[in-house]
Amino acid sequence: MLDKHTQGDVIIFASLVYSLWHSRNKLIFEDQDIPMQIVIESAMKVLSQFQQANSKLHPLHIQPSVAPVRFWIAPPDGVFKLNTDLAFKDGANWGVGVVVRDHEGFVLGAASWQKQCGAEVRVAEALGLCLGLQFALDMGIIF
Repeated sequence: MLDKHTQGDVIIFASLVYSLWHSRNKLIFEDQDIPMQIVIESAMKVLSQFQQANSKLHPLHIQPSVAPVRFWIAPPDGVFKLNTDLAFKDGANWGVGVVVRDHEGFVLGAASWQKQCGAEVRVAEALGLCLGLQFALDMGIIF
């Protein structure tokens, strides 16, 4: 990606994507519609803060001691993989997301919910797993 675009282009793009994601979440979870001009201004503010923070850093020349981590590892052929993720909203509210993929990474199904289950992370993770398993069962996937 960096071979076609400068690092600055990528940083600007990332700040815009972050601001769009943030405004989307405000609309979905808080019913707040943020005007596009405010989203763009927010992206520029994020970009400015990022640049200021990085201007104060001195580059370190440290070589990584381990290989980079892949974020998703495909299951064996004929096996499906269920991934769940949670996001804490406030108080006892959680956003839960699930994705089911095959061995080639093809998405077979995905869903999301907003649930109340208290502020305990382990309880929310267990709820997310239960919802994901139920979703897979509803899709006809047999364990």
